[in-house]
Amino acid sequence: MTGKLQVDTAVIASAAKGTVSIKSRLESAAADAAELEGMIPVSDLRRTSVDFASKWEIGRKKMIEEIGQLREQLDAVADAFENADAELAKRLSENLGQ
Repeated sequence: MTGKLQVDTAVIASAAKGTVSIKSRLESAAADAAELEGMIPVSDLRRTSVDFASKWEIGRKKMIEEIGQLREQLDAVADAFENADAELAKRLSENLGQ
């Protein structure tokens, strides 16, 4: 059985770059919550908002860390396939030249 492996490393690299904006947005969420707090005139609603923001902070920090790890993994996968492809091409051209 023969098969063909195709990996579009540009798509993987693009996904890695996309994690940057996601991470940035999550990092700015704390400032957004603080800004929102000052805009809420109803004290019960303001307290609920602050409570939610503090609980969300824990999950948000974990997501930021995991997104950073995901980017590193995506970059590593793209690099590994590009390096393997370059090495295979080099060896094929060397063998054809013999």
